[in-house]
Amino acid sequence: MVPLVTSNYRFAFLLISGLALILWLATSVLMSDFYDNMTTLRQNEPMGIDRPLPYSIQETVENEVVDSCLRNKDPWNEEIIKYVNPSEKNKFDKTCKPMTQITQLIDSPDEKLMRLSIRPEYEKEYACQYRCLYPKDDYNYTEGFWISFHDPTQPPCDVFEVECKKQNDGSKKTDEDLFKDVYYQI
Repeated sequence: MVPLVTSNYRFAFLLISGLALILWLATSVLMSDFYDNMTTLRQNEPMGIDRPLPYSIQETVENEVVDSCLRNKDPWNEEIIKYVNPSEKNKFDKTCKPMTQITQLIDSPDEKLMRLSIRPEYEKEYACQYRCLYPKDDYNYTEGFWISFHDPTQPPCDVFEVECKKQNDGSKKTDEDLFKDVYYQI
């Protein structure tokens, strides 16, 4: 009787192990096909106005330099057309001022990375700081700490964000008091 019981247990064990292996293989193949289909769809899908950002990206970049995905360039888009003066063909509205570049990257012949500096004409007016932006994964980044600078400095990273504010003179603040930009050096 003992050999029969042992043989039944072996048979049951082998049957359950075999079914588990078949189930694992089927799941693995299905998930692999699903992943391949999703990545193919994502690669062929254009990044456009109507595509929402994944939740993690929205949370990371909210109120930052990068507010949303870049849109397709259409000069006659409703959001852009308001800056074009319709009375003069191809003339732009004079109230739309170009952003003033307050900081600059200058070559450093003896070093690999470039040096970040405030343009000489703005050194007394603005206080600037930078922070490194490090890749976390394909869709997110990690921010370093803000570091103030006045003299030319060499950020120790490939991508960094710069923010400059007019030094406090007690007057009312406007949008022109703030300068933000992202630089990269590769």
